[in-house]
Amino acid sequence: MRKLLFVLIIAIVFLGGCGSNGSTNSGSFDNSNLKEEIASEPYQPKLPTELPFKVESASFEPAINDVDNETILNFKFLGENKAMELMTVNGKSIEDESVNETVDIEGIKGEYGEVSPGNGQTIKILIWKDDGIVYKLSAGTTESKDIKKEEFIETASSFE
Repeated sequence: MRKLLFVLIIAIVFLGGCGSNGSTNSGSFDNSNLKEEIASEPYQPKLPTELPFKVESASFEPAINDVDNETILNFKFLGENKAMELMTVNGKSIEDESVNETVDIEGIKGEYGEVSPGNGQTIKILIWKDDGIVYKLSAGTTESKDIKKEEFIETASSFE
């Protein structure tokens, strides 16, 4: 599981470094295409309907099983200058030492944290559990491409 999380963090840092500087435009997101793609997966997680930027593309990686035989679904949301990733696990919790602040997501307890691996990057993470599914929303950010904690919480609140 740690190996998978390390690969996920590296991917987030890479995606966070892509693109040019620009302003933040929050936007509605039609998740119906992704919901169709996951219809045959072992479980169907909720997906965001709002993100803190205009989504230009969204993708889904078919289910993978980690060393504990947990089914993991991964999603990527890309904008002109920003990106967010979503990892979902049905059942067990997702461990991450960087989440250290309890937050409220419309009555659901979440854990938020930030880690700075260097190069001006900060990886921001929000983890919560809803209906037996654990969600990990993350983004690699820089000062010019920042996504604020409140925007993470607003995004999580939009899941349906």
